[in-house]
Amino acid sequence: ENKIRKGSLVDYTRTIITGWVGISEIRPGRIPRRQHEQQRLLRQDLRIVFPTVFLWAAIPFGGWLPVFFAAFFPRELLSRQFHTNYEIEAFACIEYRQRRDSFLALGDHFWNSIMVNPASIQFSVARHDAAGPVLDLLPFYKVFSEQPLPDNTNNSHDDDQGSYSIPTKPSVLSDLDSYPREHWIALAHVAGTHQSFRKELSHTMTDLSPSWWLELSIRRIGNEVYEDDRLLLEEEYDSNECQSLTNQELVEACLLRGLPVIVSYDEMRHCLTNHLSMIRQLNASLMKRNNETGSLKSLHDANGEEGYKLFVLHLSALRWHLKEKGLTPKEY
Repeated sequence: ENKIRKGSLVDYTRTIITGWVGISEIRPGRIPRRQHEQQRLLRQDLRIVFPTVFLWAAIPFGGWLPVFFAAFFPRELLSRQFHTNYEIEAFACIEYRQRRDSFLALGDHFWNSIMVNPASIQFSVARHDAAGPVLDLLPFYKVFSEQPLPDNTNNSHDDDQGSYSIPTKPSVLSDLDSYPREHWIALAHVAGTHQSFRKELSHTMTDLSPSWWLELSIRRIGNEVYEDDRLLLEEEYDSNECQSLTNQELVEACLLRGLPVIVSYDEMRHCLTNHLSMIRQLNASLMKRNNETGSLKSLHDANGEEGYKLFVLHLSALRWHLKEKGLTPKEY
């Protein structure tokens, strides 16, 4: 029968290979998640090939040099258009391992910054996956957005009338400017600011980067994760265990969030679905508490957006830290 039955188009869009969006409703002027992801990957590729193109254009009679070096450093100098699917996934596994090596360091920076023992936080664990425990994120987000950081600055002021202290607003982890440089560097390692380079070079470049560049890179990656989470939830990819994503799209989505890509595709889909479920639950909890008390903001409003972006960049490291340190309670 050639007639398209009602609902069959929705089923078609939810297939693994052909799906463009996860839901049938497409509003005018709205960019689907898949197209948005292609734009993000294009910008990422341009950042990789720009130095190569600049070298080719800047050095007279040296146009062969990028080709020579690209043969030995394809991951660092070539965009994904020059890689096979196998190479893309192999490079993703390497990058994930590099970033995972900094998970515990970032977790330590997080808890040491706010001077809170993670064992003292009351939280529940629904289940576990390869990324760590699947948590109720609200207690952690409250600590992240409300716990003041130790104030090590000198707020005293001297003038003709004597010496006195100037009261300052307490700093919190939801404010990137409050971070010490060591915390910035650990977060940059986990977020993958130089993830296309080999481990030693990646860490050296990050350690030597100026603070303004680290801040710019962290905010950019945070915004990418924030927008992708919003689109995946809006198109309800989590409703079918992310089966609408192709395997390659799945790898890119997990790597962006610091989720494991060294496991099976089914486990990757499980990890990404759990991540989206935690974010959806957190957003609902924040909206509910905001309506009741007005003390917390929704993830996706103007006031809560900055804190959320930083929180989600810490999330993979926090889950791994709890897993490796054995600080998770029993499942319920």
